Amino acid sequence: QDGTIFVGQDWIPDRDVPKYLKAEHDKNPARAVMLKADRRINFGKVRLVMKAANDAEFTAVGILTQNQQAGEQIAKGKG
Repeated sequence: QDGTIFVGQDWIPDRDVPKYLKAEHDKNPARAVMLKADRRINFGKVRLVMKAANDAEFTAVGILTQNQQAGEQIAKGKG
């Protein structure tokens, strides 16, 4: 929620994202990158990760979003 970047439980500083993704691609080129963000994320953070994934030559990149309002409606039986 505060714009920090995590891989699993591990925090990755912004400056290390390109190097980290390149190393991950080198280990497994068929692996996909999944970016999970809430609606308050600064687009610059999304762009940083997407560019780093592209530069690392990942060919499969997905974005997962959270829609808290829809989730709340389903939990209340409205959806």
